[in-house]
Amino acid sequence: MSVFGKAIRTYLTGQTGYAATIPGGISPEIAPAGSTLPFIVYTGSEDTPVLRLDGTTVARQASVNLVVTAETRSECESVTAWLRTKLEQGTWVGLTNPKIFFWRVISQSDVSEVILDGSDESIRLVNLQVDGAYI
Repeated sequence: MSVFGKAIRTYLTGQTGYAATIPGGISPEIAPAGSTLPFIVYTGSEDTPVLRLDGTTVARQASVNLVVTAETRSECESVTAWLRTKLEQGTWVGLTNPKIFFWRVISQSDVSEVILDGSDESIRLVNLQVDGAYI
């Protein structure tokens, strides 16, 4: 499990509107069986040390992918808007254990259908990449 991803999850679960917006919760790597839609799954894709010349680690740079999963396009867009707003409000969050120096949304995919049948009844996904630094 990504330390950076877990810190983002901890921050988001404490935000106003979390339970109503994401009833299925935020899970590492895979959502539990039977999860309510919408839900978010996160995976750490990078975690590297930032070193001084003497080799001492002063921070870590990390990247996390958050996948918003919902039934309809509008629901997916609504959850993604809430998620981006909360992440942008917490850009310099200063959380402890780990101490987060910053995070920012680097990229966002368009809403995509999992079952490409053209209806709005299949699962929809949006992928957000969040980069940051912590110690």
